[in-house]
Parts: sequence; structure tokens; C-alpha cells
Amino acid sequence: MVYLGNICPVLSLGVITLAVFSTYIGISSVTPIKTLQRQYQHIVDAFNRRFHHYELVVGILSARDNFDLREAVRKTWLKSILSNNSLYNKIQVKFIIGSKACDYPITLRQDEYECDFLNVTDAVLDKELVAFEVTGVKEAPVTYSGPVGQDFKVNRDIVITRLGVFDSSENGIQSANLKVKLYDTIGQEEIVSTTFSADDQGILIGNFRFKVIEPYVLPKDFKGTVTVDNFSNKYSANNGGQNHIKFNDGGGVINFKKTSRYGVIPDQFPVVEQTLYPQTHVASNFMYCVHDSKTVKELVSNRDKLMNEWTSKITNEELQIQEEMKEHKDILLVDEIDVYRNVPKKLLHFHKWASEHLSFDLLLKTDDDCFIDMQRIMEAIDHSGLKGQSKVWWSQFRKHWQVNSYGKWTDLEYTASEYPTFACGSGYVMSSDLVHWIASNTQILHPYQGEDISMGIWLSAVNPHYVTDHHWQCSHVCHDDMYSLPDNTPQQLHQLWQNKLQCNNPCDCS
Repeated sequence: MVYLGNICPVLSLGVITLAVFSTYIGISSVTPIKTLQRQYQHIVDAFNRRFHHYELVVGILSARDNFDLREAVRKTWLKSILSNNSLYNKIQVKFIIGSKACDYPITLRQDEYECDFLNVTDAVLDKELVAFEVTGVKEAPVTYSGPVGQDFKVNRDIVITRLGVFDSSENGIQSANLKVKLYDTIGQEEIVSTTFSADDQGILIGNFRFKVIEPYVLPKDFKGTVTVDNFSNKYSANNGGQNHIKFNDGGGVINFKKTSRYGVIPDQFPVVEQTLYPQTHVASNFMYCVHDSKTVKELVSNRDKLMNEWTSKITNEELQIQEEMKEHKDILLVDEIDVYRNVPKKLLHFHKWASEHLSFDLLLKTDDDCFIDMQRIMEAIDHSGLKGQSKVWWSQFRKHWQVNSYGKWTDLEYTASEYPTFACGSGYVMSSDLVHWIASNTQILHPYQGEDISMGIWLSAVNPHYVTDHHWQCSHVCHDDMYSLPDNTPQQLHQLWQNKLQCNNPCDCS
């Protein structure tokens, strides 16, 4: 005996009559019979598919507002599954969408790929800001003679106006030639510098001494490191640790990476990141102001209007998603804010959901802008013997991929110079045991930049069996025998599908 939710115990699904169904859920007797039949059939279908074993589970990563892409997928390659009884019974498909929109429009975020509020105020715009402030520390007994530094990232154009150095007891510099430098972190190139000495002390502001420099504009997305070296036992580089440090980000104009750098070669960029311990020293400093404050002031003055417009947009978006879910039943909402930096977390949620709710052999991950040839993929699965194998990861892979330090794919978390092997984002298939392993470790797997790179890092721990296949396309280059093609518009998806139907060549029928 099996149970259909809480409706009734049944010996077979056919025993569930429309009368019993309507009585249980409280539908009026005047409800149109076609409506009742649709609701009833949805429950029955859901029950059948819940206890059904699938050959393949497909997860399609999608942004909340990608309505046109999702509809294009449904009317093209996904249609080949929905309209084919054989494939329909073998495959379960879900679009993976974050359950929450970011509360702030892109123009009011510190970074367009995240959801941190740019809380700039007029007061911030009208003055120089000290990047680091130290409280409760006068003496600092630990010394380090090599270069030490701190990293930061610029979210809005700023102007560097002064460089500074920590004055341990606020009693003047007692070490010769403390050189403060500002570096481009990515290129490790010096941009501007100044030197402090007993004869040229600079001006004391708080716990730091500052010297004016030629104003230097740092653009949005710039990543910098401010350093100092040549300390001695008479002058300390340690000011008591992160608990005593205030990071002045100007309301999100800049962000600080709250770990230190150090080096062993004097007067050189400190290449070693102290990532295992809290920040123990802020020995150098800088002062800055917002560049083009007029433009930012206009943004601040229009903040309420922008927020109201955005709130209206995401409210309508939510209503549209709810209607879409009712109509298609193919969306999985996961408990994340739907921004790019959270895509790895969305994927973790999907693996956990699939592992806990479905029985399956293989899982395919793709994106909503990708064309997928399900017929070729299923034929390849049938002939490859992949089903039943363990630790299988089937795709085209990127190897020795350098870690990105700027732009959309910035990764400040992964400390090696190159990533482990990872699959191209247009599509990959993995065996269910790998999915279950991911699902069972979701609480400890750290999300890195991008879901494909993150998956490569995670799975490197279990040494998967990489099945390399060039039919999975890494870029938008069309081949008639491809399994996947990324980076398509809705119009391109429709054209690829029409070509596939017309001549079995999605690229061209001429």
C-alpha cells in the first residue's frame, strides 16, 4: 500500500477518484470539470514522478528575470523531452532560481555581481577619509622588518590624496626611511610612494602619520595593496590585531580584504597572504576621497526614486514567477538571493534537492542560454556505458586555468595560481554518487567564483573519472554533432531548434 500525500491510502493510482479528490481538497461542486481534471492530473503526475527512477536529472541555472530565455528553452530543446513519452519518463528537468531578488538596484550596489548596499552619504562625499583607524592601542611590541601590507578593492572611482604609516606610541618616527607604497595588486606594480623618517615625520592623524602625495585616481574595480617596510625593534609593524582596527569603506566606496600580506624581500611587493589568521597589522595607511562626487551626489539624491522603481520591478517579477511556476511546474526555487556570486550556492541547493527527492542515474547541469541536443546526449549515454559507473564526470574540461583577479570572474578566495580541472559551463553530466557526495557536504563546501570552477575545486577532493568529450562546446562555435552550445539569445535558441527539426543540423540547413 502507498500513500498519495495525505489524501487517502490507495492500492493503485486509479483508485483515486475525482470525487474523493475534490472532497478532500475542498473544491466546490460547481468547479468546472476540466479545471478539476487538470488539478487532479497534476497531483497524480507529481506522485508518479516522485516515486519514479530517472535515467537523467537536468538542472538549468537561470536568473529570476530571464523569462524570455526560459520560455525559449521550453519551446525548443526542452520540448523534445516534454513531447516524447519515452524521454519524458526518463528525464526530470528543473530551472534553478533564487527565491529572493536583491533588494537594491545595480546602481546602488557596491558590486553589480553581489547584493551589498552602496551606503554613500553626502557627508562622506565632502571630505577626505582615513582608510584605517586603530583604537585602544598605543604600544605594539611585535616587530617585522620586511614589507607588510593590506589589500582593498575600489567600488567607485576614488582619489588617493595621502599615504600614511602607523606611529606606535604617537611619539614620532624613530626608524629611518619607512617607505610606504601603493601597488596595483594584480600586476604587483608600484603606483605611488613616499618615505617617512625622523627628519620628515609627516602629520599625525589619530595613530598614523600622513604625507600629502600627488592626487592619484583609482578607477572602479581597481585592486590595490598599501605596504610599508624597514621597521626595526624601535618601531613596530604590529598594532594589536583586527579587533582594534576600523575599516572605513566610505559606505561601500571601497572594500577591504581583512587579511594581511607580508614579504621577505625588502622594498618588494609582499607576495604572501596571511589567510589562516586574523589580520595582525595595519602598518600603512592612505587617505582618499570620492572622485566625481557630483555624479555620486546625484545618485544619492535619486536613491529613494531608484529604490521605489526597483521595488516595483521585483514585486512584479515575483508575481510573474509565481504564475510561471503554476503554469509549467518546472521551477525549483532555492533559498538564495539571486545574484551572480550566489550561483555556486544555488547549484549546491539543487544537488541536495535532487539527492533527497529523486532516484536517478546521472545529472546534467546547464544554463538557460545554452542549446542542448537531448537526443544525441541520450544516445551517447545509452552507447557509452556511463550508467552504473561511479565517480563519472562527462564534459569538455578546462585545465591549468589561471585564477582571475579582476572583472566578473574575480576570485579573491582561492589562493593557488591556477584552478583544478573543471567542466565547461555549457553542460556536463555526472554520476549520481558524485551528486550524493556533493549533497552530503553542502554545509562545508566553500563557494568560490563561479559554479563551474567551484565544482571543479570540490570534486578534486574525490578524484573523479574525467570523461573528456569535445561535443560539449566551451564557446559559441556551432558544430552539427555538438551536445551543447552556450551564450545564445532566445532568438538564436529558436533558430537552432528550427534547423535541428528541419535538417537535423542545428547550425545550418543551407
